[in-house]
Amino acid sequence: MRSRCRRASVLIVALWCLFFLSGLAVAIYVRIAPQVRLVGHLRDKVKGYYAAKAGVRQAMFMMNADVTQDYDALNDIWVDNEETLKDIEISKEASVSVKYEWTDEQGVLQTRYGLIDEESKININTASLDTFEHLLESIGQATSSQVTDIANAILDWVDEDSDLRPNSAEEGYYAGLSPSYPCANAKFAVPEELLLVKGMTLEIFNKIRPFITVYGSGRVNINTAGEHVLEAIGLERALIDKVFRFRRGNDGQEGTADDNVFQAMTSVIASLNSAVGLSEPETQQLNLLIAAEVLSVGSNYFYGESWVQLLSSAGDSHMPLKVVFIFDRGKNIRFWREG
Repeated sequence: MRSRCRRASVLIVALWCLFFLSGLAVAIYVRIAPQVRLVGHLRDKVKGYYAAKAGVRQAMFMMNADVTQDYDALNDIWVDNEETLKDIEISKEASVSVKYEWTDEQGVLQTRYGLIDEESKININTASLDTFEHLLESIGQATSSQVTDIANAILDWVDEDSDLRPNSAEEGYYAGLSPSYPCANAKFAVPEELLLVKGMTLEIFNKIRPFITVYGSGRVNINTAGEHVLEAIGLERALIDKVFRFRRGNDGQEGTADDNVFQAMTSVIASLNSAVGLSEPETQQLNLLIAAEVLSVGSNYFYGESWVQLLSSAGDSHMPLKVVFIFDRGKNIRFWREG
């Protein structure tokens, strides 16, 4: 009887010990679980960073292999190269693709595996008043009362002086805001800085954002620029149509092997006139833009998106990591943003 009681007591003590240890284990887990998750998140972040960088290096390698570096066009290997830039396996746990979305002429959203020419866009650090007005009116859909005022305010933000343009703003206006901030009187560092300029709204900015840049010399690549950009820098609609007819070649599609390419600014007018014919006013229009150094046939800055897919040890997919980057022809990364 006494032995039976002793065994029962030992069992009760053992159960209490087990209960205590289980509670202690749960308490420890609750305490360290966030740290464990944080460590896992940081590990994935590091893996994602290096995978994204591998995608960028692959894009740079492909750019270096471009045999037409004196001029750049939409049939170059860096524009759409699924074989080289899609699902690059970095390890058993990571793959990366360099890709972007674009809308084709039928309005259908497509995916391209490649880069975007940053100099197919309007450089807001060098653009003229007329270019800004065209951009804000035709693309930004600003009202007639907004167009000139915003364009002048942009130019006053960029120029180094304190001279006030009509209905514009300089240091005094921005100092009177709440919260206040200085007028830069310097070049834009990023396009989003436009949102600080008097009169600029988020609605207008979102409409013009795909067509603007802060990189490059300010010359627009006539081989890669879209119709909205060509119109903003001063080309008439009929002349834009002729540029596109020339670029598309015999199959009528851009980005294919039979595309025609402007190889030098000195031959742009002759090439267009030979292929599609130019009127005298169109020739004069091109001559003015060429003399003003508004156009080019090549580019030095390129935009890309590196999309990383990570797998857990169990084989489950994580949310893709997106890295936006811009690099120059010298393979220097000029912009990098994660998320």
